[in-house]
Amino acid sequence: MDRSSRALAGELAYLVFVGACALAVQPAGAQPPPGTYPPQMDGAKIEVYKTVGEVRLKLYVFDPKDRSIADKRPAIVFFFGSGWRGGTPQQFEQQRRYLASRGMVAITADYRVSSRNKVKVPEIVQDAKSAMRWVRQNAARLGIDPSRIAAGGGSAGGHIAAAAGVIAGLDASNEDSTISSRPNALVLFNPAVVLPPIPGSEVSDPESWRRIAGRFRTMPELTGVDMTAISPTITFQKVRRRPSFFMERPTSRFRTSRLSYLRRR
Repeated sequence: MDRSSRALAGELAYLVFVGACALAVQPAGAQPPPGTYPPQMDGAKIEVYKTVGEVRLKLYVFDPKDRSIADKRPAIVFFFGSGWRGGTPQQFEQQRRYLASRGMVAITADYRVSSRNKVKVPEIVQDAKSAMRWVRQNAARLGIDPSRIAAGGGSAGGHIAAAAGVIAGLDASNEDSTISSRPNALVLFNPAVVLPPIPGSEVSDPESWRRIAGRFRTMPELTGVDMTAISPTITFQKVRRRPSFFMERPTSRFRTSRLSYLRRR
């Protein structure tokens, strides 16, 4: 891990932790309404990073106030979660606004999902890689330091953020492969980093386990490939380490998955 990546990881760990604590103590009335699709986010600059047929995939960019484009800032790209089936880029809006207020360029990416676009997980990972590559390719115009770009996300969004960091391949064939799609750091909220069932794993709530077991049964159809091939934990040892920061509840159903990921670091 180089010095720049270590510094970025330290900055993100502090900023995301403080921002999450601040959001946690907000009164219920201060919380934004549930996200809708397409998202509506005041103050966001919109960029199209990829076009697939008639689908235009967008980035929503929150810039720090009163800064010069020549002042290259660290950046983070967030990916929303909803089981690869749905969701909205409006997720993590408050975290993005907070990080932008602390001087980062904070971005959220739209990507294809199975319910809207009839895609499988490898194509979704490809979109995450396309988003990361586009941001790095356009770093000068966006006022971003290309060596300090993190990826973040929750649940399925955490999965594709991690996959962009550690899984080889799955790049769009019409993109410049000389520009890296790998983030310099990862900020993962209860990420799904092991997709196949984990033998011996336990969930304290039996009802939660029944829901998880039902989802596992549908995973082969959703992924369309061997699930081990797109599980960041299982492929982690094949690439250079990515500095990672996790946030989750102690009872999160992804706890075993996360611990497996960390043991391989």
